[in-house]
Amino acid sequence: MSAMLPPARPRISSAELEALIAPYGIDRGLHPLLVVGQRAYYNQMGGPGNNRGIYDDAISLITPNVTATYNGNVDPSAANRTGLASLKPGLYHSYRFDKHKGEYMAICQRAGEVIVQRDNTAHMKLGKHPDYGYHLGEGYWRGWFGINLHRGGVNTTSSLGCQTIPPEQWDGFIALATGEAKRLFGDEWKARTIPYLLIG
Repeated sequence: MSAMLPPARPRISSAELEALIAPYGIDRGLHPLLVVGQRAYYNQMGGPGNNRGIYDDAISLITPNVTATYNGNVDPSAANRTGLASLKPGLYHSYRFDKHKGEYMAICQRAGEVIVQRDNTAHMKLGKHPDYGYHLGEGYWRGWFGINLHRGGVNTTSSLGCQTIPPEQWDGFIALATGEAKRLFGDEWKARTIPYLLIG
């Protein structure tokens, strides 16, 4: 087992996930397929709390037909690098199925803005920055940043702020996700917004 991976996949029941998403009032009729990320699910892996550069988080796919959980990473791979983005916890109606970097099918930020916290930027002035988006204060930035959910790497989580799943679990995740999307949405599956909820 790689030191980047916990010894097992997350064990999260459908009831536990339903309880987590209930406060966000997601219209499940309109959005029957959603993805939930949980930061620091394995909060002792790599030291107490949340850590970067390892798959210590959980990513779950929820539809009326299936609930599936995967090891994941919801942080950038590096630490303390000015401008590096970490997605702020919250609900984002910002995602659709599309090709990550034009290469392979993933769940990509194509439908709306997100908010990230950028390393070492809290001191910067409020407002628009040419590279970092719109500064909301305290190092939080809003914009279109390409924070996608894609395949991670074997020796790195392969993230500059994206949400990643280890390669040995990725194929199963994206096959299930696209299969469910086609079942639920038919020919419109790539046009439908996929809510992503990040907790923690």
